[in-house]
Amino acid sequence: MVDGVELAGLSRQEYPFCETVFPVFAIRTVKLTPAAQKFVLHWGEMGQAWGSTGTMAQVHALLFVSPDALDAEEISKLLDVSRSNVSTSLRELIT
Repeated sequence: MVDGVELAGLSRQEYPFCETVFPVFAIRTVKLTPAAQKFVLHWGEMGQAWGSTGTMAQVHALLFVSPDALDAEEISKLLDVSRSNVSTSLRELIT
């Protein structure tokens, strides 16, 4: 048993290379300036007028103004939209 998981009846000595690894998550807070926030919101409105979804346009604007790369979870939190909506928007943007 290794960390509460039985490995086909083998002991830790017989299976020494197996251990539980917990990923380390970097926690950072992305802050947008008021001008960047207005830009993202306005770009979303313009995207809707052009026939796109507002969320997709906001994701596009956010990626444009962000000084660092953002993952989908960060985008979801910044725009206050669901993770699945962000995922769909990102997929549409790259196709």
